[in-house]
Amino acid sequence: MKTTHLEAGRLAALAVIAASVLTLLPTTPAAATDSSESCWYDVDTDEIGCFDASLDPHEQIELATGAELIAVPTGSNGGRSSADSSTIATVYLLATVWDSTSYAGQSMSYYTSNANICAGVAHGFPDLLSWKDRIESLQSYNGCVTWLYDDFGTLGLEYGPVSSSTNLGTFNNEARSMYIE
Repeated sequence: MKTTHLEAGRLAALAVIAASVLTLLPTTPAAATDSSESCWYDVDTDEIGCFDASLDPHEQIELATGAELIAVPTGSNGGRSSADSSTIATVYLLATVWDSTSYAGQSMSYYTSNANICAGVAHGFPDLLSWKDRIESLQSYNGCVTWLYDDFGTLGLEYGPVSSSTNLGTFNNEARSMYIE
């Protein structure tokens, strides 16, 4: 079929528009796609990194950031952790979620470099992306507590506040959004 000059111009214009739309679409951090990967998420920069699920997530965060990771399970010391003042670079773990009960399977760890950790600072995740409908256990750290919601935008049924849970029971595989404070 023969294409006219006018039709060729329209096709070229459509290609330019399509390319423009694709570059304007917001990017969202990818989550683990390989069944043997766990990931970490920097809530300050939206950077994400994945690694073999058999490796220690805390060590992987330290390797990726070059900073000491402070990860005191909430409730284990009765309060928020404080960093050693001699530490040059420090990051703080907010929470880790797992796709199996008893802190097993793939994980996603959320951390920040904000020294206030969760004191007056909240972290909302209105869409858990590839982690929606997967969480079965969670651990909050450094005085933070976590809420899970069965709908996007931190709406719907709520599970929390939680400092730790090895089994979410009827809320297993139900979370679609999360809030950490």
